[in-house]
Amino acid sequence: MRALAILDGLIASASGEQATIPACPQSSAKTELSRDTEPAPTKPRAPRVEPGKKPKPATEASPVDQASKAKLVKEKTVLADASQPTETSSSLDLTPTMLLYQSDTYLFSCTATVLAVRPQENGSSWSIALDETCFHPQGGGQPSDCGTITRIDIDSPIAVSMVKKDPSGIVWHECAEDPKVTAGTKVRCTVDEAFRRKNARLHSAGHLIDVAMARAGCSLRPTKGYHFSPGSYVEYEGKLDASDRDTLLPKVQAEIEELIAAAIPTEVVPQQPVSEAGVVRVVSVGGQACPCGGTHVKDTKELVGVKVEGIKTKGKVTRVSYSMID
Repeated sequence: MRALAILDGLIASASGEQATIPACPQSSAKTELSRDTEPAPTKPRAPRVEPGKKPKPATEASPVDQASKAKLVKEKTVLADASQPTETSSSLDLTPTMLLYQSDTYLFSCTATVLAVRPQENGSSWSIALDETCFHPQGGGQPSDCGTITRIDIDSPIAVSMVKKDPSGIVWHECAEDPKVTAGTKVRCTVDEAFRRKNARLHSAGHLIDVAMARAGCSLRPTKGYHFSPGSYVEYEGKLDASDRDTLLPKVQAEIEELIAAAIPTEVVPQQPVSEAGVVRVVSVGGQACPCGGTHVKDTKELVGVKVEGIKTKGKVTRVSYSMID
């Protein structure tokens, strides 16, 4: 029953010299993310109206304005082949990127074909869309992978510092320099292995805490996970008294240690029909299933070093903070 509650709750809510790879990004922004959702877009503010004056009626843009806007949009997205006319990302009609990391957390390199390249709005970086990738994009409470993309015919790696997946399923790999690739170029993707392993352990540890909380007798429903380090946590709907929190913490830690010792295999069902959400990827860590698109460890024995740092309640939310010894 608890597993079903978790599923329903979370559904409601990837020249011969080696180039220097910058340190993998450690996001300082404490963006709170649901496991498989992105932050809601901010609402635009209503125009300010001075006292005693009537608001101006909305007017349609003139044909000149519309043409200017269309031109600006076209200039922001460039097809990899510079000989072709520029198009907006929506008109590229690209096939969604195949997410190779979802079938193998320990796949740290792959070959792929460039679909498109576009400059970022800041004008100093570029994004590359690929037909498939082993890079995990930022989302679901998990940081983006980092690493390099290298043309097969030229050994000159380009550093990838951020990876994002757009609503249409296209994964964009951000580079600080012009990658000098065109549509159809074959490339090799290489993920920073140490950073990937760390993120997979942190993510799986968050799921393991859910299992430990239930085994320790806590019936609060998990709602949100933040698997960045430092500052990892899992949030639950409901509050606990101070005395209950003090008693619960050592119990949860003890359950975590037992689950780790049991070396419970992680199970992944790529396409699982769940409730009214349709078909989703379901991951089971420590024997408890949860819709999730992130990377995870092979079994719980890889989670040695998980430590519950504290349990706090604010309002109607209880937060369990945790850390991971490398």
